Amino acid sequence: MIRLLMGGLLLSTTMSNAAWVEDNNATALSRLHVSSNSRYLINEKGDPFLMTGDTAWSLIVQPDKADAKFYLQTRSQMGFNLVLVNLIEHEYADNAPANSDGDQPFTGKPFTTPNEAYFAHADYVINTAAQEGIYVLLAPLYLGWGCGQSGWCDKVKTASEDDMLWWGQYVGNRYKDYDDIIWLIGGDVDPTQVKRKARKVVVGIMTHDHRHLFTAHNVRGQMAIDPWPGESWLTLNDIYTDYDAFCENLKRGYDVSPVKPFFLLEAAYEHDRFKLDAQEMRSQAYWTMLSGGFGYIFGNCPLWSLGTTTASSFCTLTDWKAELDSVGSIDMIHHRNLFASREWNALEPDWSHAVVTSGYGTFGQSNYVTAAMTADQSTMIAYVPTQRTITVNTGAMSGCSIRSWWFNPRDGTAIDHGMTTRLRSRTYTTPTTSGPDWVLVIDDGSKEYPPPGMAVSDYYGEQGLLNINQP
Repeated sequence: MIRLLMGGLLLSTTMSNAAWVEDNNATALSRLHVSSNSRYLINEKGDPFLMTGDTAWSLIVQPDKADAKFYLQTRSQMGFNLVLVNLIEHEYADNAPANSDGDQPFTGKPFTTPNEAYFAHADYVINTAAQEGIYVLLAPLYLGWGCGQSGWCDKVKTASEDDMLWWGQYVGNRYKDYDDIIWLIGGDVDPTQVKRKARKVVVGIMTHDHRHLFTAHNVRGQMAIDPWPGESWLTLNDIYTDYDAFCENLKRGYDVSPVKPFFLLEAAYEHDRFKLDAQEMRSQAYWTMLSGGFGYIFGNCPLWSLGTTTASSFCTLTDWKAELDSVGSIDMIHHRNLFASREWNALEPDWSHAVVTSGYGTFGQSNYVTAAMTADQSTMIAYVPTQRTITVNTGAMSGCSIRSWWFNPRDGTAIDHGMTTRLRSRTYTTPTTSGPDWVLVIDDGSKEYPPPGMAVSDYYGEQGLLNINQP
């Protein structure tokens, strides 16, 4: 249900999230490309891709086929459209590196003796993701934290460069025609000590595969491009950060020159050692989108390992199926619906505080108000993490009138403050009910946008009346 407070009258209307998901998955996935301004991704039709990701590192090895399909179907129905997955797991599964059927990835020497049974199972998982409308951020060479036992780094050190080239050629040839893949090189370590060999994997993949995008997973505090400066194969940037360095790292990603699209790869997970509360988890997603990112990969512990018996050593909970509808997961639905209801790909971060001029807190701190405005000045969105009053330069917006909304990120409802004349500035005070954080949305009144979080088709009917990007 979405609650709208219009002119003092409380209205309730059903928001058909299920219908939106069915529409989203009715069309086959198409390969993704970088947009003309290099700020986000588009599909073959030119539609912007709003990444709503989930971390499922062990999806290919830990669950059986039925559970893997159940996971993907459930995530698809919730609106997730990308999962982060290891092609070959090393530690985080009950039978690692074997899959649930006991199939090892290699029959002998690592990287040069692929086991067809193992990779047939991997094919099934990747194909099932595509059928459910989900892209796979696929790691063919997870190196492991600190180049240790959690990944394949030791095996890479003892392998030859020709071995790694062969491995890249194998996976590149096997998956070159899959439209739902983005390649992720490395994993949880600065790759410098095995950089030549990791690059050989990329070269091998590109021997057969010239279609897919590439990014990299390094160590916390590094962007994808940090240890790979000037590498032409690295088409996407990403941010891998601790919570206490969030804002700085996001701004660094936006300021990269030449421009590259960036997303939040990993930060804190729900129920992990960082023990963030629900508001802090939400802030990661909103800060990313309002800092110029094109999406966020959500993480939940124990969901990422899909129920490995060792999960209790690094998660505060262990039942992955129970976590599919966790608070953080539901919050991601509301987050996606909000940005899908506006021209999110046209947002430009308000680093200079020209839009939110006071009450924005301290940059880099958890109280910071992150804000952005579309290039045509028709929409402003600000994430306000704690209750307060902020001042907005509404005079910078287009149109003669504005319409303001408070969007509740906990339940997806919107409070409509109605239409007002555009002035030089206005003050806005967060509602005092239902939690600390709110999202302020202000639109050019002439645009007649739907309530934040509501699809255009639900507001105007299936034909729609507005030129707003659909999910």
